[in-house]
Amino acid sequence: MLYSVACASHTITSATVRGVVFDIILYQPEIPSNTGNIIRLCANTGARLHLVKPLGFQLDDRRLRRAGLDYRECSTIVVYRSWEDCKTHFANRRLFTLSVRGTRRYDLIPYRIGDAFLFGPESKGLPAEILEIIPPSHQVRLPMITGSRSLNMSNVVAIMVYEAWRQVNFLNGQ
Repeated sequence: MLYSVACASHTITSATVRGVVFDIILYQPEIPSNTGNIIRLCANTGARLHLVKPLGFQLDDRRLRRAGLDYRECSTIVVYRSWEDCKTHFANRRLFTLSVRGTRRYDLIPYRIGDAFLFGPESKGLPAEILEIIPPSHQVRLPMITGSRSLNMSNVVAIMVYEAWRQVNFLNGQ
């Protein structure tokens, strides 16, 4: 059963959580179909999704629903009013950013259960003030052909989640 809980700093929309392994944070996502695809990914991998406002769409957007199909009811989604609220929530966790400016290749890092992965808005990536608080060793990138600008965010999230999940032997997977 789907429920929403309004908290002082964020809103939680959730179904029964089935052993969350990783947390995915989308900072000010802009494209509803990307977020819908990521909702579907989270439902199928046991990841929990965190969205930091402002969002570039409404959570009931038809494009979000269409991309996420009925998986929203099988996912945990936490919505934060601000980056400060989200940052406080993850203060004692390993947080990795994924960016074309990342200093380490994504597949060369040993991931652990409970790690969190932060992605910036599709059109501009994470702002400098957020990147400055993440240690360079936690700023990762995906390899691309020289001269390429970027990959689709939902594809990057999928690659990252599956690599981290593979490293923990697909915990809770079949």
